[in-house]
This record gives sequence, C-alpha cells and structure tokens, in this order.
Amino acid sequence: AISSSFLSSSIIEPTTLSKTNSPYFVNQDVTIQAGATLTIEQGVEVKFDDNTAMYIKGSLIVNGTTNDLVSFSPYYDGQQWKGLFFDNATGESNITNAIITQTKGIENDKNFFSSISAVNSTVNLDGVQITDVLLPISSQFSDMRIENSVISNVTLIGDYLNVNGGNLWVLNTVFEGNNIEDMDAIDIGFMEGTTIIKIGRASCRERV
Repeated sequence: AISSSFLSSSIIEPTTLSKTNSPYFVNQDVTIQAGATLTIEQGVEVKFDDNTAMYIKGSLIVNGTTNDLVSFSPYYDGQQWKGLFFDNATGESNITNAIITQTKGIENDKNFFSSISAVNSTVNLDGVQITDVLLPISSQFSDMRIENSVISNVTLIGDYLNVNGGNLWVLNTVFEGNNIEDMDAIDIGFMEGTTIIKIGRASCRERV
C-alpha cells in the first residue's frame, strides 16, 4: 500500500490504497495505465482537486463495505471534480459500496460527460451511491452492470443513465427524481447485446 499523499499522475503497477493511510489526494488527473490495477480498501477517502479526474485504462477495484464505504469527493466542499472515466480499459473494474459526490463530467465531451463514464470497458457497480452530480452514468459500447445502488440529486437536464451499444444490466437500483423537466432515468440508444432492467416498484422515486 502507498502512504498518505498525493496520488501519482500515472499508475503503472498494482497499487493499493489502505484505510490506514487515508485520505488520499488527487491534485492532477490520474491515469491507471493499461495492465495496471488500483485497489482501494474499505473506508478509504479519495479527495479530488477542482477539475481533476481519474482515467482507468487498466482496472479499478473498490472494496467498500456497507458499514465502511469508500468515498470519492472534492477536496473542498462546493468544488466539482470531473469523475471516473473508463477508457478502453484492459481489465474488468468493480466498484462496491462507495459514494461518489460533486462531479460534473467534461462538458461537451462525447465520451466522458458523466460522473462515471465508460467507453469500450467492463464496469460493475454494486452498492454505489451517486449524489449531487450533474450527470451520473454513461456507458458507450461497454458492459455496464449496476445493482443495489442509489442515484440522487442530479442537477443538469439529461439522463441519469445514458447507454449506447454493449450490454447493460440494472438490478434493484433507485433513481431519485428531481424537479427538472425532461429528465430520463434510463436513456437507451442502439444496443448490440443484452439489456436487462429489473427493479421494484419503489425504485423510481419522485421528489416532492
């Protein structure tokens, strides 16, 4: 595990972030290079400077628990970091029991416009809370699995989940409504493979 400090801009070998040395700080864009894996242990806090992002070209493994979440948030409250961007990732990524807050994506970017954006990648989200963001998730030509998660406080007109191509699974996930007109919980374009959406009656909540 690496010590508490600023994360390197380029991760080229297996790296683990431990709770003992948390929090970790991102003051510039970080790229997990192809073939490399960043593992984040339960309870770790990763804090991002304004306008920074994490690009995943290898794999990201987040091992939070229900009682000890991993958090991704800005260094200063009120700032906005860009998000987690999976870019033709060589490995499968799993984000389990984490909270992601105050992200904005990259404005007018065709690939990385959401808090979690995947292009030609495999990403599994389980027990993830995404809140106080402009746009939550986009999946382009990727395998995206979302289960047992909650998406809330979306603040920009658009889609909670924007998908084109690849495979999609959405299971037992809550999309909390807002007061913005013309919002879609899930916007599915053309698909190449499997699309499974299985949620209960209470899974789309309208804000009063």
